[in-house]
Parts: sequence; structure tokens; C-alpha cells
Amino acid sequence: MDKITVPIEIKGGRIWLPITIQEHISNKFFKIYIEDRSFITKLTKDGRFFIPVEIRNKLNIFDGKKCNIDIELLESLEKPKYFLTDNYIDLLFFVPEKTLSGFEILILEEGTDKVRLWYSTKGRPNEIILNRFVPLEFVRLLGYYQAEGGKRVLTKRRGRELNFTNTSLDIIFDFISLSKFIVDIHEWKISVRFNENIEIEELANLIKIFTDLRIIDKNIHISQAERISRYTIKLWITNSLIAELIFNCMDEIRKYLANSDSDQTNLLLASYFLQGVIAGDGNIYCVKGRKYSLHPRLCIFESNEGSLRDYSILLQKFGIVGNYVKRRNKNYFIYSGYINSHNLRNVLSYRLLNYSKDNFKRLMIKI
Repeated sequence: MDKITVPIEIKGGRIWLPITIQEHISNKFFKIYIEDRSFITKLTKDGRFFIPVEIRNKLNIFDGKKCNIDIELLESLEKPKYFLTDNYIDLLFFVPEKTLSGFEILILEEGTDKVRLWYSTKGRPNEIILNRFVPLEFVRLLGYYQAEGGKRVLTKRRGRELNFTNTSLDIIFDFISLSKFIVDIHEWKISVRFNENIEIEELANLIKIFTDLRIIDKNIHISQAERISRYTIKLWITNSLIAELIFNCMDEIRKYLANSDSDQTNLLLASYFLQGVIAGDGNIYCVKGRKYSLHPRLCIFESNEGSLRDYSILLQKFGIVGNYVKRRNKNYFIYSGYINSHNLRNVLSYRLLNYSKDNFKRLMIKI
């Protein structure tokens, strides 16, 4: 849309529109041009535009005066009908129309392969620019998050938090590595909780590893805790747009894979997802059979029955047939499926256990 010129009044660092104009542009996103600056905004219910602080300071000299400004109506980029394109995942497919709190999200094209997401909560704008296309292996991050990620909790005055906790450095590194496709690594904050008996040198080396990964020093927090054998590591970013995008991707891709045909691409995506889930919530146990033979059994622990049902369907695609039961007096379910001569080739060729080193070692020893 071309720019249009409208009359406004500036009062208290706010831009106020005449009521006759408000009626035609309510619930729309705009870009406003003032002097040599421009910014995205949305009309509030009381008929004003939010103005960023750095621009608001410039407008103080116009306080109480009437003038004209240029505005441009913005339309959200149309979302694709399918999330796969040229062996990449199109994240635009998973961007919701509104946040979980009910605020509409504006999607703008940013260059050739990036998108800008913007929404406003009571005058406070929030936005991110992220890569639109990510490689298929990104689905392993969704599996990790399904197993060890935080819940959809709205943190007061901060928004929703994307957080992930694990005790394995290998898994933490892989999660950070995969996350670079959507966020800058230095945006992560890290909490390390450690046992008092841990060697100071080991703790110092751990901190150095994170700084070498470009995690900012002030974003690394350490604290002592009981009932921890060595240490646990928590990653988090407080950003509702990123958190809700990951939640959407995780749920929709898992459900899609559970209900889709087992073609080559879908099997590859399912393997990536299961790699993360098994690394986070899976375990290999060995059951004695006749003549002292040992049968490896894969167990997965999950509190959500619907998610575990999807895991069971995905594992069947690789020849692992099992079932799940609710643990008595506990708020979680346990899935069990045997790894045998019929499905071992799939387990190894699709690397279902490769990101769970202890489980992989147990399997190799038993076979």
C-alpha cells in the first residue's frame, strides 16, 4: 500500500487520530513515518499510536500541536499451505495468527529468507527477525524440547519462556547448535546448579566452555544445590514469539508425522524427532530370556498420554512395536518396546540412539 497523509494531534508523547479516521483503520497494523524515522505500530482502543521512546523524545517539541504524518497500512505475509519445501522446513507455516494471550501477530518479509514477527501488548511492541527456512535436522531440537523443555507458562512482566534443562553436555551442545537456526547463540541465558563436592576446576572448565560458545558472561549464572550428583544445566530465553513458535512446531510436526505416510522424508523427520525424545526421556533395559539370552527393551517416560501415543506410532514406523501404561500412583506413563533382530537395522541406520550415548553403549554391549 502507498503512503497516505493523515491529520494528527500530538499530546503527551502520543499520536492521536481523529475519530472519523479511527473508524476505518481500527485493528490494523501500520508503519508511521516521522522525519527520518519509521516504526511499526497499531492503533490502541483509545485512538492513539504507541511511539518508541527514542522517537517520542523528538516529538516533545510538538506537544499539543496538530500536524500531518504519513502512514502505510501493513498486511501480514501469506503463510504457505505446507511446511516442507526443497528439503527445508518453512517456519512461517507454524507462526500463529495470535499469541496465546490473544495479541495478533504481524508477519513481514525481511530480505529473501527471513521474516519479521511483530505484536504489541498494551503499547509495548515485541518483535524478532528469524530465518524462515531451517534444515530437517532442526526437528531433533523439537524432540529434545518435547522431552526436557519447559511448559507454556506466562512469566509475569516477562512473557513466555523457552527453557531446556539437562545434565548431559553433549545434549546441551547439540541443542545450542541446532538453536542457531532461529536465534543468536549469545541470546541464551544459562543456569548451572552444582553439588558442593564438584571440583572447582571442573566448574571453571564448564563455564569456559560456555563462554567459548559465545554465551555472554553476564548471562551465565551458577548456584549450589542439594540432591544433584554433579550439575544440571538450564538454558532459557524469555521471548513469547520464539517460545510459542517452538511449541507450535513441536506439536504440529509430531502430530503430522504420527498421521502421515512413511515416505523417505517423513521417516527421516521422524528419526530426528525420536533421536531427541529418546535422548531426553528414553532408556535401554535388558530383559533375560530363555537360555540366559538378553533382550534390549526401549522405555520412554512421558506425562502426556497423547504425546506418548504419537511416539508409539512413530516407533512402529521403524519396526519397534510396544505399548504403554500409566505408572501406578504417579503422574506419568511408561512406553516399552523391544529392539530385536527385525528392527535393529532401522535403529542403527536411522541413528535413533546415537544422541543418547549411554543407551547406545548399552545396546551395543548386549548385541
